[in-house]
Amino acid sequence: MALLNSEVRNSLVFYLFWLVSAVEIGAEFYQNQAIIYATKPLLLPLLACFYFVTTSAINKGYLVALLFNWLANLAFIFPSSTFLFFATLCFIIHRSIIVFEIWKFEFSRGIRLKPVLMGSAPFLILFLSVIHLVYTDVLEYELYMLMAQAFVMALLGGIAFGAYFLIHDNASKLLFMSALCFALNLFVLGVKLYYLNIDYLKPISMIFFLLGHVFLCKYMVLISEFLVKKSTIKDIYYKK
Repeated sequence: MALLNSEVRNSLVFYLFWLVSAVEIGAEFYQNQAIIYATKPLLLPLLACFYFVTTSAINKGYLVALLFNWLANLAFIFPSSTFLFFATLCFIIHRSIIVFEIWKFEFSRGIRLKPVLMGSAPFLILFLSVIHLVYTDVLEYELYMLMAQAFVMALLGGIAFGAYFLIHDNASKLLFMSALCFALNLFVLGVKLYYLNIDYLKPISMIFFLLGHVFLCKYMVLISEFLVKKSTIKDIYYKK
């Protein structure tokens, strides 16, 4: 009964997240700022709630990273250069923490620097192509921040790429899908902000953003399960 209640609770939180996400994406498409203000701040807290009720062991680094991404989302609501700078900075901090947490886990599973660097190449090419499109329209400090974000995201993609092809389990598949969605999100958003101001690009970038977060959240849950099982097996071994 308790297990059933737990499953129902997890499903309710997950469906509520997608319901709010659908409303927010629709508001982005129709440019309804009132609904965007009401729904966008709820997205990542709902995802954090889903992580809380699903995982067997909390990863504090992941939650701190979610906090910075939440702050970035709030800043992106307001169309000004100051808020855009703050949002980009928070995104870089978020991605850096996520890369650190993922690297610790994947390194313990045998992923080393060489496959990461090889896997980073296509992601870096993607981000540099966006920067090439927009570099004449951004300020110098914005260019540096875009380069920093491209480097961090390329590392995330490289780790995901290496894990996917060397380990190829459910966790590595989720990580690869997350990195791919985040990369497409930044590509579409970069084009929208600096190159082609087309209305439907914003909801498309939000879809990739949310999918990336869902895949990453489920990856973090699998990490927790893996580490708990590993710790349990280790305790049994040493007790013997």
